[in-house]
Amino acid sequence: MFSRMNESLIISCLALLIIFGSATATMAQGAERVNKPDRGRIGTVTLPPKPKEGADAKPSYPAGDLMLPALRDLIVSPTMTGMTLTFAARSGPVPVVEIASVAPFTDSLNHSSFHPTWFQFNPVPMKNKSTPKETAYAGGSYQSSVNLSQDTKYYYIVTLPAQGSFPEYQLTGSFTTTNRKVTVNFTRIHILDDSDPSGSGELSFTFWVEGGVHGGNTRKLGDRENSLYWDSGHIENLRQMLPFVIEQAGDRLRIVVEGEDDDAGLPAGCIETRTEKDFEDLKPHKIATCGNEVNYAKHEFDLSKYPGKFVSIPFTITSMPLGPHGVTLAFDVSGYIEFRNPDVP
Repeated sequence: MFSRMNESLIISCLALLIIFGSATATMAQGAERVNKPDRGRIGTVTLPPKPKEGADAKPSYPAGDLMLPALRDLIVSPTMTGMTLTFAARSGPVPVVEIASVAPFTDSLNHSSFHPTWFQFNPVPMKNKSTPKETAYAGGSYQSSVNLSQDTKYYYIVTLPAQGSFPEYQLTGSFTTTNRKVTVNFTRIHILDDSDPSGSGELSFTFWVEGGVHGGNTRKLGDRENSLYWDSGHIENLRQMLPFVIEQAGDRLRIVVEGEDDDAGLPAGCIETRTEKDFEDLKPHKIATCGNEVNYAKHEFDLSKYPGKFVSIPFTITSMPLGPHGVTLAFDVSGYIEFRNPDVP
C-alpha cells in the first residue's frame, strides 16, 4: 500500500513538472513574439522622449527642421491703387516679392517668373512672434507705394531663395485692386442772367465729368439749331437726365457745365474751332465769328476728404463771374455725387 501511494505521488509530481515546464516554454515563446521586431516590415517608428514638466520646460526643435514650412500665413489685401502683402518666412534668406499684370511662367525646374516683371522688392521685416516655435520665423510685410490701376487683376510671386540644405520655395497667386464707382446726378439748372436784355436767351448747355472712366462723354440740353428760350430766373428740373457713372474714379473729380447763348441766331455762320482744353483753361469768352457768349460752371472735388463708407455730396456750382471778357451769361447747376469707398470696412 505504501509503495503504491509513493508511486502515485511520484507520478503526480512528474505531471506537475511537465505542465509547469510547458507553461514556462509557452510564456518565453510568447514574450519573444511580442518583443522581437518584425523583420519583414519596412521602416521603424521611434517615439519622442517624454516632454519636460515644470515652469522651465521649453520645447526644442532641431536645427534645420524640415517640417517647418518655408513660407506661411500669406495674406494679400488689395486697395484701390495698391495692395498690402503679409506673410511669415523662415529666418535666413531674404524674401523677394514680384508683381506683374500677366500670369507667371513656370519652367521645367518648377521655378516661376514674370516676363516682364513690373515691380520687385524685398518686404519690410516684422518683429518675431513670441512663442518658442515661432522663433524660427521672421515676418515680412509690404505696402505698395507704386500706382496700380483700379479694378485690375495682378499676379504675384513670393520667393524664399535657397540657403544651405533648404531649396528655393515660392508662392504664387493673384489679386484684383478695388474699384471706386462714382455717380453724378444733376437735379436742376438756374438761369441767373440770360445775357439777352431784349428777350429770352437762346441757350444750350453741355455737361461732362472728368476723373475716371465712364461710358458717355457728355450730356446736352439744346444746341445752336434747337435753342432753349429761357429767361433770367428760369429754373429747369434735370432729374430726367441720365446720371454720369464713373468707374475707377480717382481722388480728383471735376464737374463742368458749358453754357452758350446764341446771340447771332445764325448757326451756320458761328464757327468756333474747338480743341481739347485743360480744366484750368476753361474761361468765359465770346466766339469771334458770331459773338456768341460762352461761360462755364465748374468745380473740382477731392474725394479723399470724404472718408465714410457711403458718401453723398450735394453741390451747387455757379458759373464764372463777369470780367473783361464781356460775357454776361450766368447760371448755376445743382446735383449730388454718390459713391462707396471700397477700402473702408
